[in-house]
Amino acid sequence: MAPRVYDRVKEYTASTGVGGISLIGAFTGFQTFDSVFTSGDSTFYAIEENSQWEVGIGTYGSNNLERDTVLSSSNSGSKISLTGSGVVSVTLPASKAVFTTDS
Repeated sequence: MAPRVYDRVKEYTASTGVGGISLIGAFTGFQTFDSVFTSGDSTFYAIEENSQWEVGIGTYGSNNLERDTVLSSSNSGSKISLTGSGVVSVTLPASKAVFTTDS
C-alpha cells in the first residue's frame, strides 16, 4: 500500500533506542496518528530529538509507529537512537515530492 499523508499530525514519544516508536499524545492543535490512521497503514514520518533527526517510511499500529525504511537522517542515513524525549510527525519527504508546475 502507498504511504498515506495527512496534515498536522504530530505526537510526543518517550521511546528509547532504535526500535518502534510509542506515540503518547498530540501537540496542542495537532491530530494524533490514531485519529487518521488504521492499523497497518504506511506513512512518511519525521522524528526529531534535540539535534538528531530522521525521515522515513513507517507502519502505524495501535499507537505505535514501526520505522521500516530510513530515507535520510542526521545519523548518516541510519536510525537515530532516541533517549526518551522525541517528537514524531507525518511529513512529505523532499525526495518524494513531485511538482509539474509552480501552481
